[in-house]
Amino acid sequence: MSFCCEVYDEALVQGNNRLYCGGRLLVGPNLKGPLWTLLLILIPTILILSIPIPWLLQNNHPSGPFFLALTLALLITNLTLLFLTSTTDPGIIPRSPTPPPDL
Repeated sequence: MSFCCEVYDEALVQGNNRLYCGGRLLVGPNLKGPLWTLLLILIPTILILSIPIPWLLQNNHPSGPFFLALTLALLITNLTLLFLTSTTDPGIIPRSPTPPPDL
């Protein structure tokens, strides 16, 4: 799978999709979904990073650095995949105008 930036021409894109960054980012008509998902990822992460992780680190618990690294790695992975999912072409195949022959 290649993550190379595919540039789209606005004249060729049909539907309610919007293009940003010179046609490199293709965003659907509903921006509320990714924004709510971003909030649902960030709020628990901020709570975890502000309450239990500092307690583990202050009390020299042996698992404190592990949980800090794990939380940050999962946060970076989630945000990266959310950005890629919400700004790239899903590759939906349009329906055929004629129905397929019966098998």
